[in-house]
Amino acid sequence: MDLKAAFLYPAAQQLAKFAVHAISRTRRPKIKGTVQIQGIREPVEILRDRWSVPHIYAKTAVDAVFGQGYVHAQERLWQ
Repeated sequence: MDLKAAFLYPAAQQLAKFAVHAISRTRRPKIKGTVQIQGIREPVEILRDRWSVPHIYAKTAVDAVFGQGYVHAQERLWQ
């Protein structure tokens, strides 16, 4: 093993450990319960199937798009 590989391998291991730790400590999306949010006119219902795919039900298109944006923002991990 040359000197460059001897340095890069432990550095890559530390970087991987840091990434796993950072991801594991992020907040998970709230998928159960009720959330009160300002900005919608009528109640929006977000149900998830067994594969965790969200299904959004709303009375107006504006509220449905708001619900979709909420779900999208929840699942962006650390971004």
